[in-house]
Amino acid sequence: MIVEKQDCKMDVDVDKTIEYYREHSLCDCPACRNFYAQAETALPKLKAFFSELGVDISRPDESASDASDYTVDYYFVAYTVSGKVLEYDKYEIDLQDGELFLNIVIDDNYIPNEQKDEYFVISVYGIKLPWVLDEPLPDAKPFIKTVTKVKNSFWSKLKKIISKKSPKANDIPSSMPAWENIVESLYDKDLDAFSDEVIRVIYSKDKSMRYVILKNPKGYLTYQLEAIYQYDEEEWQYIRSNNNALPAMWEPFRGDLGKSIFDTEKDLMQNLKSEPEYKQYFSDDVM
Repeated sequence: MIVEKQDCKMDVDVDKTIEYYREHSLCDCPACRNFYAQAETALPKLKAFFSELGVDISRPDESASDASDYTVDYYFVAYTVSGKVLEYDKYEIDLQDGELFLNIVIDDNYIPNEQKDEYFVISVYGIKLPWVLDEPLPDAKPFIKTVTKVKNSFWSKLKKIISKKSPKANDIPSSMPAWENIVESLYDKDLDAFSDEVIRVIYSKDKSMRYVILKNPKGYLTYQLEAIYQYDEEEWQYIRSNNNALPAMWEPFRGDLGKSIFDTEKDLMQNLKSEPEYKQYFSDDVM
């Protein structure tokens, strides 16, 4: 079925998408449960946008958020749709939903999900919801949701990284460091993982997100937005058996591994500064 949303044209298998959202796994973290509890009523225009595609707005595949002052700021909420995007690789649509100004990005990027057929991704930015659960608001720190399928992949990679000669977990303190200490420990870490030259790093106001600007051997520039992923308790109990292990790591924000190629840093910075994430989480005084 061909569906058009403004300039975006999609070939959608609505029945497969509906069936997928009936069955796929849900995260049980507080921020996600807070979203599930009110998404349908709090975001009526976004619900209508998704309904034509067969997407259940209250059952996203992945999200990242920060909670404070009885409000949850969702960095992004991402969904998958059975089908493919037509004509172009990426579309952006703006949607006013009540008092929220939402930025909707439709593309073919990968995010953690349980889709078995061809799919594309719809990520929504700008969602802020009140805390409505009948339980205490969690400490303010980013929540990252991943599904079981991705966790299994994570474990297989993790077990290859950790040496069999590492000390036993029982010999190492098990307490998870405070979020502020984790952020401090990750500052300028993992930059050697990039194959291209890192020429500049710009950190968000709270240092939990960063733009990494890269230059390839031909002199072309690109950039990547990353956020800190904190291991959950089960992951940390395993990975702490490595002497050099950190309780978190940098990973591409919403699975986006790179932006367009630019000839000059000036052009790159103009594009970077136009992104909703930069406007919301990065200060102009870092420029």
